[in-house]
Amino acid sequence: MATAPTTLPVLPLKNTVVYPGIVVPLAVGRPMSLAAVAAAMAHGRELVAVAQRDATADQPDRAGLHDVGTVVRITRIEQRDQGSQIIVQGVRRVRLGDGAVEG
Repeated sequence: MATAPTTLPVLPLKNTVVYPGIVVPLAVGRPMSLAAVAAAMAHGRELVAVAQRDATADQPDRAGLHDVGTVVRITRIEQRDQGSQIIVQGVRRVRLGDGAVEG
């Protein structure tokens, strides 16, 4: 059985917040977001979904993200013409920078 990574990929979200226990569809199209989804699919299907402070930023850095996000599990993925549509379920809240989630 594979061991879950101690560092999870981070998926910045524009105008969306995912809470633990909630199932949410997300459209993923930015290269950095597609890379986070690919990394999650290769290592346990989990990543950290975190809201951006500025929804107009296309390449947010760590300072452009809120401090608290949600570990989510990808339950379904569909390839689209311009990216992917994923279905995620929130698992638990996490604080970015606590050593468990950076990306």
